[in-house]
Amino acid sequence: MLTEAIYKCFSDRQRLRMLNVLADGPLCVCHVMDILKCPQVQASKQLGYMKRLQVVQSRQQAQWRVYRVAPIAESLIRVNLEHLRSDSPVACELQQDLCKRKAIVERIAQTGDPCPRFVLQPANEAEIDESLSQF
Repeated sequence: MLTEAIYKCFSDRQRLRMLNVLADGPLCVCHVMDILKCPQVQASKQLGYMKRLQVVQSRQQAQWRVYRVAPIAESLIRVNLEHLRSDSPVACELQQDLCKRKAIVERIAQTGDPCPRFVLQPANEAEIDESLSQF
C-alpha cells in the first residue's frame, strides 16, 4: 500500500517537487511555498494529502508546521528521485528546486531566522537522531 501511495505522490508534479526538497531534510511550509512559488493553501493541501497517505510526517512548533519524508518511505523515494533528478524530463526543475532549498537553509543559518533549528542541516549523526525523534 505504501508503494502505491508514493507513486500517487510522484504522479503529480507539485507533490513530486515537494518530495524532492523534503527528501534532503525537513522544511517549514513557508519554505516549501517559497521554493515552489505556490500559495499557502495549495502547499498545505498537497502536504496534507501526502500526510494522509503516510508518505510525509509533520510537526507543529510554535507557528511553524514542519514536514519531512516519513522514515518508512525514505528508501523508495530516494531510489526513485535518484533517477528522476538525473535522467527525466523534470530533472532540471528538480535540481533547481534543490538549489533553492540549499539557499534557504544557508539563509536560515546565517541570519538566525527563528525557524525551528531542525530545518538546518544537522551537524552530526547524534543531532540527526535527536531532530528526527522529535517528529
